[in-house]
Amino acid sequence: MPAKPYKIRGCGKLQERIFEHNILYLLPTVYTVYCRNLEKVGETLARKRHKKLSKATIFGAILLTVVLCGTLSYKQKVMGTQEKEYSAQIKELQKQNKELKEEKEDLKDLEEYVKTDEYAEEVAREKFGLVYKGEIIFKPEDEQ
Repeated sequence: MPAKPYKIRGCGKLQERIFEHNILYLLPTVYTVYCRNLEKVGETLARKRHKKLSKATIFGAILLTVVLCGTLSYKQKVMGTQEKEYSAQIKELQKQNKELKEEKEDLKDLEEYVKTDEYAEEVAREKFGLVYKGEIIFKPEDEQ
């Protein structure tokens, strides 16, 4: 009694050879071996994917995380301190800038005053002791 022919898709020539040599009876055994090998390969791949991490690796990762967190925390505190110093410096410089602007305005006013006749008269009276005709100068006794 001949065995039922199996139909294998895309393997026309292979199927013809199997029928020619009458090795059809080996197909179920080959298939079973193939499935077992496939299962073993799958298990091996699964084991490789799900390897447990060693204690040293876990400890190293935790240590690295702690060091990074500590460094970031320290840098944050340093930057906060620098920010306070810089803001105090900015306020001081703004105050100096305001004072210098006021001084500049005073100098402009003085420059305008120096160009007037009043200033020339004042200098002539104080430094050179000049007076108008008929003007009487009263000096306190402390100066004599």
